[in-house]
Amino acid sequence: MASLRVTYASGKERRLSCNISMARKIIFLIFLPFILATEKTVYIKPKKTFATLYSTGVDAYNDQTWFLCASSLEDAIKDYTFYKDTVIDCRIQCKKSTTIREVTPEMVEFSVFERIIENSDCIRRCKRHKFGDRIYPDPRDRIFSTFQKRKPYEYLQFCWFQLDRLQDAASAAYTFYLVNPDHEDMISNIRYYKDKAGIHENDFLDLELRPYKEAYVRGLMSYNSDDWEGVKTNMEVAITEFYHEEERCRVECEAIYESAVPQEFVSAVADHYLSVLECQYNCERRLSRIFTDEMEDYVADHFHYLQFAYYKLKNDEKSMEAAATFLLFQPGDETMQKNKGFYLQKGYAEKDFQPREQAVVYLERKHQMERILDFSQTNYLKDTGDLVKPLDESGVKTTNEEEKHNSFWMKQYERIGLKIVSHGDQLKGEKRFAADGFLRKEQCLELISLVHKKKANKYGAKVVTITDAKEMLETEDLNNEVSLRFLLRISETTRHYIMKYYNLTRLFFKHTSIVCWGPEEGLDASSFDGCIPQEGGSCVDELPSNIGDEEYIGVTYLSDIPADEGSNIYFMSPDKETESKVGIKCGRLVAFESSDHHGVSIPYSEQRCALVIRYTTDPTKDDQAYVETIKALHKMDRKYLLSDMNSKQLTLEDMKKSGISITKEGADMKGGERVMADGLAKDDECQTLTNLVLTHGTEGSGYEGNSFPHTPQENFKGFTMIDAWETGALVGDGYEHLPTKPSAISPHTEHEMFQGLTVYRAAKLANSDKVSYAAVELFVNLSERSRLFTEKYFNVTKPLYFDFTHLVCRSAIDDGNLDRSDLSHPVHADNCMLKPDGSCPKEFPAYIQRDYSAILYLNHEFEGGEFFFAHKNKSAQVNVHPKCGRLVSFNAGEFHGVKAVVKGTRCALALWFTTNPQFKELAHLQARKILATKRKEREEKNQKELSKTEL
Repeated sequence: MASLRVTYASGKERRLSCNISMARKIIFLIFLPFILATEKTVYIKPKKTFATLYSTGVDAYNDQTWFLCASSLEDAIKDYTFYKDTVIDCRIQCKKSTTIREVTPEMVEFSVFERIIENSDCIRRCKRHKFGDRIYPDPRDRIFSTFQKRKPYEYLQFCWFQLDRLQDAASAAYTFYLVNPDHEDMISNIRYYKDKAGIHENDFLDLELRPYKEAYVRGLMSYNSDDWEGVKTNMEVAITEFYHEEERCRVECEAIYESAVPQEFVSAVADHYLSVLECQYNCERRLSRIFTDEMEDYVADHFHYLQFAYYKLKNDEKSMEAAATFLLFQPGDETMQKNKGFYLQKGYAEKDFQPREQAVVYLERKHQMERILDFSQTNYLKDTGDLVKPLDESGVKTTNEEEKHNSFWMKQYERIGLKIVSHGDQLKGEKRFAADGFLRKEQCLELISLVHKKKANKYGAKVVTITDAKEMLETEDLNNEVSLRFLLRISETTRHYIMKYYNLTRLFFKHTSIVCWGPEEGLDASSFDGCIPQEGGSCVDELPSNIGDEEYIGVTYLSDIPADEGSNIYFMSPDKETESKVGIKCGRLVAFESSDHHGVSIPYSEQRCALVIRYTTDPTKDDQAYVETIKALHKMDRKYLLSDMNSKQLTLEDMKKSGISITKEGADMKGGERVMADGLAKDDECQTLTNLVLTHGTEGSGYEGNSFPHTPQENFKGFTMIDAWETGALVGDGYEHLPTKPSAISPHTEHEMFQGLTVYRAAKLANSDKVSYAAVELFVNLSERSRLFTEKYFNVTKPLYFDFTHLVCRSAIDDGNLDRSDLSHPVHADNCMLKPDGSCPKEFPAYIQRDYSAILYLNHEFEGGEFFFAHKNKSAQVNVHPKCGRLVSFNAGEFHGVKAVVKGTRCALALWFTTNPQFKELAHLQARKILATKRKEREEKNQKELSKTEL
């Protein structure tokens, strides 16, 4: 049976985005056409409500009755829109029909509440008249959140696909994506519809596009084509429709309010009003989202375009009005002040600059809301019953400081791609949660490799404990060493994350293992009849009533299992009824209390692997095997150091003979551990790497297979989203673990494009003959040459390992913009978090493991783009001009940045190093494995051809 592959959200959040910014001239022309146009339809109310229709549609989906699925979900969406619009219309209508009567000051209170009562009665009568005898769900019901997140479109797109309505399916997928831009499966589906199903970009429609957005986008398109009449017409419609939509948004905020504690009447009214006011104040921000991006100064932006359009149309009066209105929102804007000065010099007076009345009212209301909210945040004492601090889930009193601390940490984690996708309320358990982004595909495969030679137990589960992994070290197999180091690394990361989520001060490892469930040849399937498979590899007949206090289980999945395989973790009530399920994907962490009842769904055609760790708050239960494993690895490090007979001087002398020269050292560069060397790469080598990143950015589609048998997601089995998007250099920053990629715009400045290629990805491309094997081998060798020089020059007393390697090019978007003041990469340090006061503490989630950094430049044919070391106040200290073969190496704690690339393209090989072996970059090892295999294949092929020639 086909089933929808559902993910709660994506931790990695790689999003197909239209970055609306100063670069919109390029981006909009590429992406805008397919969001336009929606049809007006006459809606006839169905007898069923949207909640019932949605349930019917989902049931039909599960039964594979595609027409009923599509028709029910279409009606559900229409009825939900009807319900929401009716409620808002009633509120607006009744607000206008009730007024406050003139009364004495003593009677004002009665007059206000009399109006509220009349308004309430009016709304109830209005809804009863519109809805008739149909009963809609309680506004607190989760079904409303389902529709707000556009969940019906996720099902609808596949039902339409099965009915061969591909254009409708593509639009449904796109409509869902706009509110869920981190949803990897839907991004994959959109790529399928575009590249495999032949749906043109113009036919991807936002089925819930609001008129104000459509007019705004059309106005921008008119601006890009110098159609000033079109700019005027569309922007006037856009701002008018925005005011209308913003009013409806404010009215929609007047919804259910729930207090956590009993309150006095007046306090309850005040708190409810403040919650409504905060919601209303945020309407502008919510409505300012175009595609998936929030526009800054969105309302003012309309008048910026209108001022210029009216100027082009020679309508001075309207142009001055638009300028005055813009300055109402942005009084310090230098460009608009100059425009105003232009008209003053032309003979107009100050009185001729009058802002629009509607804008004045809008802004005054916004300022009034700000004043009330500011007062409430600084002076208003929230009612908490008896003014006792609330208790957290464990019965411990919490404080606002603790809440802020936890919120801070979660935001820091999200910056590096670790994101909560499901909380306890969704999983029907207070301490249950799921988070994404902990591993990438190649890292999952590396950990699974530890299980390959393990035999399955009687239930069919292969279990490798930390003790088993330690014993593998005795073979001195480099592959096992790196895999084990990475196991310890991800174990520490998940431990730290779980501690912060549960707000624990300490957490110890009790048991660590990698467990793979799956079909095993010769296994009697009846061996686990009646028992419940567990994540740890066992199978229990009875669920334990209590396993232990203050113990937790963290399961980090290593496999991507399609939804129709039925593989997941499910939580149960004490009577063994399933309460909730979580799907399986590489890099997803699911954590819960060890006393939680859970089970494992075993896939029927492939292995389901996970890193399973039991944690405890009891230090006496700390796993000694884990400690002994760390000691064994340290022993290997000491052995490695003793066997390294290459002295600093000898290595540097050999490099000097090969043409490498040190041109500047620490004192010359006004710092400590800093060095600049030339000659690390020759001109032809630089050109080869530059071509590698620039000429393969759009080659191929990245799909496996051409069929589309069950769900749109199945064609991407075994792929990361980076694989699905590109086959060469990534259009975007190349950091696949970050949340907002891929994006054509640099993550640091909107004026530059950014393309990147990792060493692992390059090796995969070489393996599939999509890029030159020799070019990728050069990529690896130049990286190693740079690492070795850095290690020996700074006389590092420990081995220096790769932490991350990135071949990257930055290109100026507008070559004519030569007076930019922005930076291609802002001032920062590579292993600490730079604070406004100039301090830079080494704390997670900064890459605190990084010890040294290096940049090998590949070209100089561009303007700007100078690397510079910086003072703590971020001012430039020493500039470095890039050129082919020039290497800059430095301590990772040094402050540095990159000046704007104002013309052309700047390419470089960026490298980060660590002395911590647990942070070795697996990509280099995996790339060498791929290249070795490829080299062997080439040698065997050459040998065969030679043999044929001799015959």
